Formats: sequence, structure tokens, C-alpha cells
Amino acid sequence: MEEQKDRYDLLYEEYDKAMFRWLEYAESQYAKAVFYISTGSLAISITFVEKFVDVKNIICPILLFTAWVLEVATILFYIISQYISKKSIQALIEEQLKGDDKHFKKSERLRKSVKIINIISVITLISGLLLLVIFVYINLLRHE
Repeated sequence: MEEQKDRYDLLYEEYDKAMFRWLEYAESQYAKAVFYISTGSLAISITFVEKFVDVKNIICPILLFTAWVLEVATILFYIISQYISKKSIQALIEEQLKGDDKHFKKSERLRKSVKIINIISVITLISGLLLLVIFVYINLLRHE
């Protein structure tokens, strides 16, 4: 009976580790997607202004400028998120090596910070994309 309990404990521990690795992978992929969308929208908007709109005749340039600021902010949030994620993983490794709860609490605090930053980055990304779409729509209507 004791051997079976040990096997279940080992299985649970392996499952827990696998779930943690999956969570880290999912968060990494999410952050990459936000980063790629943000940089892509910047590149597309610059191309749009360069190829389709006469810079002297831009309507509502504040929309474009604000969209660019939001997209750059999204990229900066991505960089900050990656840095904090790295610190969180380092703290978790230290906790496991030392068997110290203090580092686990630090790791959890850092992971919560990453989640908040990721939420903010999605808000800045979506806001920037919406402003960019509005800008393109207004300028295409006028120039047709």
C-alpha cells in the first residue's frame, strides 16, 4: 500500500511539473504573439503612410501618433514581462534548491506582476490596433 502511495505521489509531482512547464510555454507563446502583432502593426502602418497617404494631407494624425505610442508601449511591456519572467524562474529555482518558502513567495509575486503586465499589454495592443484601423479608414475614405 505504501509503494502505491509513493507511486501516486511521484505521478502527482511529475504531473505538477508538466503543468508548470506547459504554463510557462503558454505564457511565452502569448507574449510572443502580442509582440509580433504589435511590431507588425507598426510596420504595416508605416508602410500605409509611406505608400498610400501624402504625409502633408494626413487626416487626424493624432490617431496615428497615439496608435504608434500604444504599439511601442506594448513592445516595452513585452520586454519588461520577459525580464520579470526570467527573474520569477530564477526565484523558483532558488526556492527549490534551498527548500525556502521565501523565494517561492517572491516567484509568485513576480508571476502576478507578469500577469498584470500582460493584461496591460493586451489593452495597449487592442487600443493601438483600433486607433490604427480608424485612422486608415478615415484616410482611405478621404483619398478615394
